[in-house]
Amino acid sequence: IVAWFPLAGAIIGAAAGGAAAGMWHVVPPLVAGAVGVTVGLLVTGAFHEDGLGDIADAFGGGWTVERRLEILKDSRHGTYGVAAICASIVLRIVALGSLPGPWAMFTGAVAAHTMGRAAAVGMAGTMRLATHSGLGADYGRGTTRVRAAVSVTAGVALTALVARWWAAPLT
Repeated sequence: IVAWFPLAGAIIGAAAGGAAAGMWHVVPPLVAGAVGVTVGLLVTGAFHEDGLGDIADAFGGGWTVERRLEILKDSRHGTYGVAAICASIVLRIVALGSLPGPWAMFTGAVAAHTMGRAAAVGMAGTMRLATHSGLGADYGRGTTRVRAAVSVTAGVALTALVARWWAAPLT
């Protein structure tokens, strides 16, 4: 299943970028960017934001490995987590809203969602597990180096298909 993450990213990016691009002529660009980012949040169930918040809390508030792992298991978000989630959303809105037109918004969203997931698969296939339990560990165990390489290559190809020559600096 992990090997399909870049394709799922392309689909999510197309929904988010399509929403932003569709709003381009109706509202100011930052509002179009906000709509696109919101669609991405809705489609993913803010899954990635939850993980970002957990990581920010663990590394902001955990002074030992044991404490960080304990914080990661806590379902609540603290100050570091909320700040990281807010900053991430604001930055994505500004980045998407500052692109020079609807096609750039669409392409940028597809590329970002695809390459972000391709990078995650690449890491899952090459990095050591932090723990042997949890969702990340399940994905890591099921991702071989070969599967990761194929998935990353597919992600780059999907990005190149949409972004054309702009895919080179993106990868």
